[in-house]
Amino acid sequence: MIVLKRIEFIWNSIFIIIVVFTFKSSEFWRENNLPCKNLGSFCRKLPFSQRCCDTTVCDLNAPFSGTCVRCLDKGRFCLRSSECCNKYCFFFKCR
Repeated sequence: MIVLKRIEFIWNSIFIIIVVFTFKSSEFWRENNLPCKNLGSFCRKLPFSQRCCDTTVCDLNAPFSGTCVRCLDKGRFCLRSSECCNKYCFFFKCR
């Protein structure tokens, strides 16, 4: 149980650090924040900007930065099972 709490603390800390550095970046605020991006376009996996259109999902290459694809291959970062090609996301990875 203690190990799980430590892992959760580490993941939360990493997430907070990434968010702080992303939002401090002036490049983040200069981008054209269109309602959604088409297949093959640059995207960010954020709730308020540069999401992928329709049924496409953002395949991250770096924190909050990626390309819109039809679905995510095995081993890619995911939040929901519907994002994966095989429709199975477990512990933030397509399985």
